[in-house]
Amino acid sequence: MTRFENYGKFLEENNIRPSSQRILMLKYLKENHIHPTADKIFVDLSRKLPTISKATVYNNLKLFLNKGIIKEINLDNTEVHYEMVLEDHAHFVCRACGKIQDLNINSLNIDTTSIDGYEVDSQDIYLKGLCKDCIEKEKLKKN
Repeated sequence: MTRFENYGKFLEENNIRPSSQRILMLKYLKENHIHPTADKIFVDLSRKLPTISKATVYNNLKLFLNKGIIKEINLDNTEVHYEMVLEDHAHFVCRACGKIQDLNINSLNIDTTSIDGYEVDSQDIYLKGLCKDCIEKEKLKKN
């Protein structure tokens, strides 16, 4: 899912009835790789569509999750973040600014066949530390 020609058609192909709110949410998630929370999505979209409700955002996120077109990211068991990048990749979380970034790490093929009695359907790797921007800020503080 690298290019979108028509968001409504994409929703239909995933057995989701297109609506202006769903198309707006899908476009927002596809174009903004900021790993937003549901509240962030609501605040940002309510600027463009004042009639959108928080319940609509939550319900559509749940629908998108159930259809497998978005993914939840739960890094610290406090806030759930969302993204449309479904291919295996890692995330980097900056401990200073809290920004979450995608990392193109392809070595996520962990052999889970030896784990008896479990069915693994996704693999997530989270790396934590300082991002490039925060490292630069730290350097400037020291000078």
